[in-house]
Amino acid sequence: VFDISESGNNKLENKDIKRLFVDKFNILWVGNYNSGVFKIDFENKTFLSSHAFLKKEALYNEETPAIEIKGDDEGEQLTHAIAAIFIKEYMAEHDSDLNTALREYTLKVRNSIS
Repeated sequence: VFDISESGNNKLENKDIKRLFVDKFNILWVGNYNSGVFKIDFENKTFLSSHAFLKKEALYNEETPAIEIKGDDEGEQLTHAIAAIFIKEYMAEHDSDLNTALREYTLKVRNSIS
């Protein structure tokens, strides 16, 4: 699907991979230190960086995102997108790892519903 040494859209911005996760849709998510999150869909042979698929302006302006966001309904899709944006921004602003950013997001959600 991609070569780490390629240039252009099909490359990791650096080789410092912090986390790998395969979701229930068989999408590989790659957490890359200081470069964001990358989505690799082997079935459709697509590779997208978080810069390509998480455009905050599009979501807040109710525009259609550049990618399909999985979820049972629009509310769940929006929740997933907002969570990803929060986690990405938290990591960048606090020089944080994925687990810490995810923990902060979880605490934020728990506090909002309690």
